[in-house]
Amino acid sequence: MMVERFFKVSGAKGGVAEARAWACAQLEGFGRPVNWRPDPRVVALVVSELVTNAVRHASGAVGLRLMWDERRLRIAVDDTSAVLPVVRPARPDLPGGHGMNLVQRLAGGWGAAPRAGGKRVWADLVPGKIVFR
Repeated sequence: MMVERFFKVSGAKGGVAEARAWACAQLEGFGRPVNWRPDPRVVALVVSELVTNAVRHASGAVGLRLMWDERRLRIAVDDTSAVLPVVRPARPDLPGGHGMNLVQRLAGGWGAAPRAGGKRVWADLVPGKIVFR
């Protein structure tokens, strides 16, 4: 059974930080024991990257969803832009543009799909994918 939580991201300054804090707080609040818990630092980083992209590149509402079951934590962000994200080669001589590279490396999988009025970008955190040392 999958448990889902939703957070409407504020477009005001500080909205990304609020989304990150909310997501990390949800890790303890899903209300049932699971065999694994994702690293809160990984959750914070992935949420930050996905929400920042949505706020930066879309002009309307942004929603953050966490969907958790025994196999994964799916972090999904809905926005009003139809433009799908692209993983660009990392270039140390250029600022920015590294976010989806990070998401790709941290997640067990990620994707993007058009939706009515915009798109959804998601990343799955899975047991054993990455551990910070």
